[in-house]
Amino acid sequence: MMKIHRNFLKITRVFLSLVFFIVYTFLFFVGYGKITNLLGSIQVIPAILSVRNGQLFLVFALAVIILLTLTTGRFYCAFLCPTGGLQEFLLLFRRKNFRYRKKNKYFLLFSIGIFIFSLFGFSILLRFFDPFGIFGKFVVLIIKPVAIFIYNIVGWGLSGLKIYSGYYSLYGISIFALFYIAGFLIICLILARSHGRLYCNYLCPIGTILGIFSAVSLLKLKISDSCIKCGRCEKVCPALCIDYKNGEIDFSRCLLCGNCISICPYNSIKFEPSYKKFFTSRNEFFMLSGNFFSLSLFLPFLKRESKGIAHKIFYPFPPGGISFEHIASNCVSCFLCVSNCPTRVIKPSFKEYGLDILLPVMDYSRGYCSYDCILCGEICPTEAIKPLSLDEKHLVKMGEAKLIKSQCIVYKFEKSCGACAEICPTTAVHMISYKNGLTAPEVSPEFCIGCGACEYACPALPEKAIYVEGMKIHTRVKKPERSIDKKEGLEEFPF
Repeated sequence: MMKIHRNFLKITRVFLSLVFFIVYTFLFFVGYGKITNLLGSIQVIPAILSVRNGQLFLVFALAVIILLTLTTGRFYCAFLCPTGGLQEFLLLFRRKNFRYRKKNKYFLLFSIGIFIFSLFGFSILLRFFDPFGIFGKFVVLIIKPVAIFIYNIVGWGLSGLKIYSGYYSLYGISIFALFYIAGFLIICLILARSHGRLYCNYLCPIGTILGIFSAVSLLKLKISDSCIKCGRCEKVCPALCIDYKNGEIDFSRCLLCGNCISICPYNSIKFEPSYKKFFTSRNEFFMLSGNFFSLSLFLPFLKRESKGIAHKIFYPFPPGGISFEHIASNCVSCFLCVSNCPTRVIKPSFKEYGLDILLPVMDYSRGYCSYDCILCGEICPTEAIKPLSLDEKHLVKMGEAKLIKSQCIVYKFEKSCGACAEICPTTAVHMISYKNGLTAPEVSPEFCIGCGACEYACPALPEKAIYVEGMKIHTRVKKPERSIDKKEGLEEFPF
């Protein structure tokens, strides 16, 4: 019975972290609208950003996480965080035993600085260090492509037995984001050998914040007098927080993995009430507070004006993004929208927005925004992309089509073409009478929503004859005049 009791925390942690890892991985394969949004929103950083954007019901979720942390420690890191589960998997490849290391307060300041920066809207740091964002990149850039590749190979093999299944194409992948996440995994794997889950305690802004609450929790793991100083607990602690020689556990760093409880032969480690203060002196408290305040003074100067490149002055971002300032301040680059977009038009930015990298950007070279799709807004956990109804989405102007007549097949070669007008869902691009019995495309900007269908369909080479110029602030368009299709539209596709 004693052995079962000692293993309870570890077994529970492994089981729940595995369940949440699988559930959150599945969300990036099949987005279920509001369900995906809800599950994504209960992650701490997305919840904070959603509350800032008016979703006040998530205050309850944050309150529950904080109260449980104040009661039993960092249960969120142990059970709910999928990136924590990923690191536990990487720890399986370690070769060395762990050793206790003192807390590094410089890393502590760095992590809390990231958190404070994000609250003031400078969220570019969150796109690199937010745990849910890191997990999303890992699934979209590594797990999903591998799964698609295996599925296609199996499908190809079964086709020989005349068992046929659909074929999935590998969508465009951000090379920069891929190198980043690969580098992150390699670094975590190297650090796992001797430093355990260093990211959780020193680089993760949520881990650091919850560590502060955990330091003053009502219940803490403590080493009792029955300890024989064998050191087994220290060797299996991935947080490096057990100093068995002095009989102390730094509970602010404890990840509640349960390894120490499970391996202790004398049951010397157990939860006990504690009222120890986190700050050992008044000077330490004021020093840390002063550092945070100093960091905040630099926040207004850290914003950078994003610049467009190539022929576009500004690249479009998804409908529901409201404004570039809004989406840049709230996006954590979890890639849920990138992974679940049915037309694959959304990709992570690299150079499109200057310094603001890994934001969702519309790439009309590989797809266009479907007129009747609102999925990205439904699944966004931070409301960087606001949820829209279909009626609202139909009137959102995220960009405006620009026609370059010198490149257009009709105007340049006097040959029949109308691909852009045929596919336009709002009749913003329509056909007008031209010479020699031809009809030529024309743009009515007041009806254009910037969906990119015209740019995607345009057959002109080497440069498109029509492209969409993005808008930094989304506006509304007039309701489309369907009568244009009947008066001046094409009877059938011109090819």
